[in-house]
Amino acid sequence: MTAIYPWISRYFLNDAPRKLSGNLASTRLSILIDPIYCIISNSSYIVLIIYSTDSLSNQYTRCIRFRSAEAKKISQLLQLHEYICSNLSVSHSMYIGIELMKAEIAMILRQQFAQD
Repeated sequence: MTAIYPWISRYFLNDAPRKLSGNLASTRLSILIDPIYCIISNSSYIVLIIYSTDSLSNQYTRCIRFRSAEAKKISQLLQLHEYICSNLSVSHSMYIGIELMKAEIAMILRQQFAQD
């Protein structure tokens, strides 16, 4: 596990809920930091789907969906959403912003978009 995420200490993994630490190898690091998981896709619109976890069961319980032709509009909507703003880390916010811009550029150029 430390080879995948060398900056995470063993103490953190021992304190994390068992479900989460047991699946660490198949889980993105962002889920350990934020209780939010995002999927971005595009076709004729950019779609951002946000799933959040329940703090007790570590299961995805909420689903929030944003749809717009512009990445900037989705970014503005995210800033107005109190739950999302209070639960996203700075690095996760930056990642979402980068992916939204990539999705918009792919949509303008009529190319396929694959979220990193």
